[in-house]
Amino acid sequence: MACLEFLAVSAATFLGSQLYHASALHQAARPEVFAPASMVIAALALMISLGSGHFRRIHSQSKSKSVWNGLLSVVFGFSLFLTVLFLSKIADQYSRGTFVFQFIAAAAAVVGIRSLWYSRLRRAIVSGSIESRRAILIGAKSACDAIRERLTHTGIKVIWWAQFPNAKYTTTPSNLVLSERQIAATCRKLRPDDIIVLPSDSDPLCPAGLIECLSELPVDVHILPAGLASASAVQGSQLGPFVGIQLCRRPLSLVDRALKRALDLVIAAFLLAFLSPIMLMAAAAIVLDSRGPVFFRQKRHGYNNEPITVIKFRSMHVLEGGDNFTPARRNDDRVTRVGRVLRRTNIDELPQLINVLAGTMSIVGPRPHATAHNDMFEHALARFARRHNVKPGITGWAQINGCRGEANTLEKMRLRVDHDLYYIDNWSLFFDLKIIVLTALSKSVYLDGY
Repeated sequence: MACLEFLAVSAATFLGSQLYHASALHQAARPEVFAPASMVIAALALMISLGSGHFRRIHSQSKSKSVWNGLLSVVFGFSLFLTVLFLSKIADQYSRGTFVFQFIAAAAAVVGIRSLWYSRLRRAIVSGSIESRRAILIGAKSACDAIRERLTHTGIKVIWWAQFPNAKYTTTPSNLVLSERQIAATCRKLRPDDIIVLPSDSDPLCPAGLIECLSELPVDVHILPAGLASASAVQGSQLGPFVGIQLCRRPLSLVDRALKRALDLVIAAFLLAFLSPIMLMAAAAIVLDSRGPVFFRQKRHGYNNEPITVIKFRSMHVLEGGDNFTPARRNDDRVTRVGRVLRRTNIDELPQLINVLAGTMSIVGPRPHATAHNDMFEHALARFARRHNVKPGITGWAQINGCRGEANTLEKMRLRVDHDLYYIDNWSLFFDLKIIVLTALSKSVYLDGY
């Protein structure tokens, strides 16, 4: 893959320079200048990829991570190339247009190559034509069976398994418990790439003697404690001088939160300015249609499960909030005439842009529920509270995928929570922009109910 990517980036970069000179300058680019430059750029990008470990265990990476890493390599590669041009004082041979065309071509080449490679690699792994690593499992049969299939889907073939020495569970005569030395001797003969130790509830601790015996083998030895085999977020962590197992991690890093906040401020300020005439007309219509305040304030749960006050245009004759909240239903007689129009067009949600500016909400995120609604489902759905690991949003991935309207059953709420958690676990700035665009193009995205 590294060789193929080097050739693709070299060719794409050279073609980019030729395309710019032909279209803008109506002349051919000098091959003696741009052919070596293209190879230098490709080499710099490849060195960054190799140094950053982009190709290590690529079978277990996600497609988005592999592509994103490739784009970063191109960015840093071009940055280093610009530095070389500046220090060598030959930058006058390069125009800005040539540089831009080369960068776009190189980025497109990396995205194409890595996407194509990933697709072919996944198909080869699923079909069994590629086995990137061979592993041995040590632990209870139930624990080994639980992760065997998941390992196979990542190209890791389980070639043997053994029970713990002196295991507390019963074994059959055909699979006797081996001693620590016998296990190590068998592993040495089979020559695996990895040995995975799986302590279970009945054997919570890995025997020190077994680890000592396995350390004599030239293989990677891993330990996966009970209950962590199905936890996708588990990874090694460095905490000062100590190395541990990170069970959960904060969904967004400090940089991620800063980028998301900047996007929120820009879009919320723009939408408030652009939609202010519509909001003024909506406020006037509410005043003329029924008695009561223009805005409706309701307590909901926000980031870290802390209560926040969400602002909406009033669309009902009654003002229910907090524990007294009853979700709206179709043909609800509490909804005013103007309120039906506001809800159908989602104009009643526009004041939440003020919440975004205040920092209690985001443009994109899990929709906040009333506190009474939260209490209803929090104990019924084990992962429900994870929705509050990020700020709630005006729109979200669940709403884009049709999980909108009245969530009056456990199954409806479970489906909504699944989409919200997918968004949290796969967040990116581009994901937010995608949801915003899909929301704008959607003909009907009911956010809170009817």
